[in-house]
Amino acid sequence: YGVADVNVGISLAAILGFLALCLGLVWWIFRSGWKLRA
Repeated sequence: YGVADVNVGISLAAILGFLALCLGLVWWIFRSGWKLRA
């Protein structure tokens, strides 16, 4: 911590953005009615 090349705020924003993208994708899959059942 503190020795990274990227700023902490930038890395945190990237992680939050990636999490939001994944959550949005999962929400869209469930919303579109795509059941993941064998």
